[in-house]
Amino acid sequence: MSLNDEQPPPLDGTAPATWDLVLADMRERDKVGAMKYRVRHQYDNGRDHLVDAYQEALDLCVYLRAEIERRKVEQAAAQELEFELRKEVAGLHRDIAALDHRVTCLDGESPEGSVI
Repeated sequence: MSLNDEQPPPLDGTAPATWDLVLADMRERDKVGAMKYRVRHQYDNGRDHLVDAYQEALDLCVYLRAEIERRKVEQAAAQELEFELRKEVAGLHRDIAALDHRVTCLDGESPEGSVI
């Protein structure tokens, strides 16, 4: 899978609307900023908002790529674990079959079901 592959259309889920979550986050962020800087954000606050936004966008790209990589590594580890577990289960099935064969032989029957 390439990170540039087209995504399927969204389905109607059961989670809260993301816009509602974002708006709540924005309100909270406004309060945090007002407490931290003792003033709410204004366009004429003496800062270069384009530079601020660009720096934040660069940070966002790093955070997003880090999360993509973390998920990729975790998925690979989960697939490796699944492979190992499947091998273990197959070994257990072989062990059970061998024990079943021994029990059958001890009961005086041949493995094919005929009496010895």
